[in-house]
Amino acid sequence: SSFSCFEKGRLIGSKQTTKQRMESKAKTESSLTKAALEMTTKKLIEECGATMISQGAEAKIYRLPFAGTASGTAIVKERFVKVYRHPVLDETITKRRMKVEARSMERAKKAGIRVPDVYAIDRKSKRLWMEDLGPRSVKEMLWEDYGKNGAYSTEARRICQELGKVVAMLHDAD
Repeated sequence: SSFSCFEKGRLIGSKQTTKQRMESKAKTESSLTKAALEMTTKKLIEECGATMISQGAEAKIYRLPFAGTASGTAIVKERFVKVYRHPVLDETITKRRMKVEARSMERAKKAGIRVPDVYAIDRKSKRLWMEDLGPRSVKEMLWEDYGKNGAYSTEARRICQELGKVVAMLHDAD
């Protein structure tokens, strides 16, 4: 039977005990490993309704329907091959960066910073599956806010101050 993104996934809620969180995370990861991790990007888009929401120098970011989550969606960050690098070097760098990113998010979470739960790391397809924290990034919000008047609102300035506090927490946690 074909995999449906609408049938998989579960949010690891903040009101759960640590044991409940770990059990939920294990269920989510096991459901992902069965079918979704095997899908090509084309299938993720066609069969699961994934949409690319961003692309940077290292990866493409997709949002896709994901049942059982507060938002009803999940984020998939897919790193792509850098053709100018030697294939073995590219593979090594990509795997290392994925591992560091996932570990960094876990350290940030332990430091009390709100970061997405990591549902799964798929080294084969170079994908990081994670919780979707909202429809817009801080960058999008700030660009939209600035575009309204050519200056930042009081709310945007408050958010930037909060970001500064979060960066301080990250540095203090190391």
